[in-house]
Amino acid sequence: IEAWGTQTDITDQKKAEEELRRSEEKYRSLVEHLNVGVYRNTPGPTGRFLEANTAIVKMFGYNSREEFLKVPVSSLYVNPAERKLFSEALEREGIVKDMELKLKRKDGTTFWGSVTAVAVKDEKGRTKYFDGIIEDVTEKKRYIEAIKAARERTDLLADILGHDVNNINQAILLDLDMVREAKTKEELEKVVKRIERHIERSVNLVDKVRRIRQLELGVELETQDLGPQIEKAVKQVCAHPEKKVLARIEKPSKPLLVYASKLLPMVFENVLGNAVLHSQRGEVSIWVKVLEEENHYKVLVEDNGPGIPDEMKKIAFERIDTPKGKMGVGLGLALCKKIVESSKGEIWVEDRVEGDHTQGTRIAIKLPKP
Repeated sequence: IEAWGTQTDITDQKKAEEELRRSEEKYRSLVEHLNVGVYRNTPGPTGRFLEANTAIVKMFGYNSREEFLKVPVSSLYVNPAERKLFSEALEREGIVKDMELKLKRKDGTTFWGSVTAVAVKDEKGRTKYFDGIIEDVTEKKRYIEAIKAARERTDLLADILGHDVNNINQAILLDLDMVREAKTKEELEKVVKRIERHIERSVNLVDKVRRIRQLELGVELETQDLGPQIEKAVKQVCAHPEKKVLARIEKPSKPLLVYASKLLPMVFENVLGNAVLHSQRGEVSIWVKVLEEENHYKVLVEDNGPGIPDEMKKIAFERIDTPKGKMGVGLGLALCKKIVESSKGEIWVEDRVEGDHTQGTRIAIKLPKP
């Protein structure tokens, strides 16, 4: 009897398998100890997790990996519809980098996650799963926003010093030349009054900057009566030295109590002052109406000025540089918006006559009752 057989040396194969096993263990250990979330999930609008490291489980506030893997991927989005958009983009592009998404923890609290992921394909080009990492960038975003806000404040102060104050100083210098050229007492008095108004504008500008700083530090809210504030602001504009101002107030005959910023009087001063400043008429008409609503008072300030075109309404409350050669401080309505919003109120602009901005402007201010 004879027996025939073959013998294969599988030593190298065993070594390769052992090296692969060790490599996979090292990879898993590395992933497990990363401070960022690492995951693998299926594509599609809902998605299902296949793998997850400890960091991502903790990031979303779950107690165990097993619990986390049962959660639909879309349920971790504040807006689940964004999961569908994310999945489609990843399948289309093959990779996404540093995409910021608003995500939701198990307890319902939210955070910003920066996601980088790749779509892993099979031999036929079909997506098998997504591999990705998530980093909680909430604090980073807050830090960036704080830097941005600080830069905006710095730019604002630079604008004021480099533009607005300079405009006022230039106007004063021009009028000082006029003083030297004045030939009569009447001419001299007229120029002196203009200089006084320039100085008053400069003082008001400094006061506005101080109040902006107060807003940044936080201004206390208090119960106050709208009536006297509106009446005082109307009285001020009616005393304008160069224009005839006719103003009418319609309001309930009772205390109009609101819960608002201590800086609220400045809103009415600015809104009414703008109505006079920008009017090109010799006679300026202003109407102030106070309407009572269930939880608010609405103040409407209307004028017969040139109005604000629709394309400008969107930026009416942003700081805008005054055109070269024109006087102005460019802070009024921007500051009004800050004050009203700090009072949990709203402010917006409309046409006095709907659809025809040339008939004048209506500024609407909504403020909460105590």
